[in-house]
Amino acid sequence: MKILQVAPVSNRFNAFLLPHLKALESDGYEIELACATKEPLDPAIAHLRQHEIAFDHVPASRKNNQAFQEMKRLIGRENFDMIHTYTPTVSAITRIAAQKSQATILYTPEGFDFYQGCPRRNRMLAYPVEKWLAQTTDILITFTQEDYEAAQALPLRRGGEVCRIEGLGIEISDDADPKKRKALMEQFSLSEKDEVLIFAAELSEQKNQRMLINMMEILLQYKPRTCLFLLGEGPKKAEYQALIRQKKLATRIFLPGQPKEVAPFLQLADLVVSSSKQEGMPVSIMEALAHGKPVVATRVRGHTDVIQQPGVGKLVASEEEMVEAVIRILDHPENYHGFLPEKFSTEAVVAETRKIYCSAKSKVLDMRKSG
Repeated sequence: MKILQVAPVSNRFNAFLLPHLKALESDGYEIELACATKEPLDPAIAHLRQHEIAFDHVPASRKNNQAFQEMKRLIGRENFDMIHTYTPTVSAITRIAAQKSQATILYTPEGFDFYQGCPRRNRMLAYPVEKWLAQTTDILITFTQEDYEAAQALPLRRGGEVCRIEGLGIEISDDADPKKRKALMEQFSLSEKDEVLIFAAELSEQKNQRMLINMMEILLQYKPRTCLFLLGEGPKKAEYQALIRQKKLATRIFLPGQPKEVAPFLQLADLVVSSSKQEGMPVSIMEALAHGKPVVATRVRGHTDVIQQPGVGKLVASEEEMVEAVIRILDHPENYHGFLPEKFSTEAVVAETRKIYCSAKSKVLDMRKSG
């Protein structure tokens, strides 16, 4: 059977979907990809046919008008049995383009844009679109309990299914390298007395690193040897750099950009923090737990799905609560240790994905019999 996988950029296939694509191909599916090329495809999937389509994260952009026309031509030209599309904006374009197709449609939003606590504008715009396009969708795959419950109310195509998997999977491995940790300590002039916090995420409004910068201003009054690494790039970088200078925190808060490897920073960290306003499944938090690091994170969708066991961390609602939680964990490290349950592993999630594709295959076969 022929499957089109649709994502915003090639990086998503490389970073998150590689094990899924390899498993599906080993099961005999013919896989093609549609995305914009941000980096070359991983050698393990470089042989797959790729259709270059440049999506924009801004829904109403002209770029997406062009992407829609290209998707419509592609779907009309090729005889896909299934189309699996990821993220809300890309999936809206794809599902509209596929309305006349006989393909079975799988949709993984990775987090609905209408989430608890979202701006009113999100709910007014995103929910009606999701409700309308649900009628073109056969299988809707959610990550979080909140999204799973919200999806139950959407009018999927007749016989449609709502499924839930635990994200896209995390590789749980022991990749500690003391030399890399030591090199980072020398690079940033740190000593063993320093207490290190990290957050690996795009520097953006959604990830809300401003909260962490403000939190550090308070925390340093109680923990002067604390430092914070904000790993990543993004549209808010210049603004955050200016705020750090304004608060005279440049020797305590570092923005080293997007490292090739996050693992050495995790080895360096005493604690991982997250200030996100909303998440699908928080990969950085899951990686932290897999490396045995406790977590302090905002009480939002995604975080609440992962941070459930006592002793792995704390959920907070404000800068003040975050300061209290960080101090408690740093002062009593013996009581906190990260742990990621096996159900979040790549192996477990790929096994669940295979079951979903078996169901999708049945829908394709039923369609052929009735058609």
